[in-house]
Amino acid sequence: MVLKQGENVEEAKGYMALVERLTITAVLKAVGGCRTHAAEFLGISVRGLRLKIRQYQAQGFDIPPAPPAASPVPNSSGTQDKKQAEKPRRKRI
Repeated sequence: MVLKQGENVEEAKGYMALVERLTITAVLKAVGGCRTHAAEFLGISVRGLRLKIRQYQAQGFDIPPAPPAASPVPNSSGTQDKKQAEKPRRKRI
């Protein structure tokens, strides 16, 4: 779209927002909903992508769901590695 002098700038902004939303949605579908991969592909931060997704959801648009979080992989003995199982402890002052 080429904006000519005197044309409505707000209309052009609307088109840009539409193209942005459609692009983000298409990329999310292509990567199976993975926010990290989509953000890398789009060249934006994951946080920025998440903010856009929340905005689109608040406006009522369907956004592909994120894949389920990966669970810790057990080691050969069937238990988690000690480093994976332990949470970092806060230092008391």
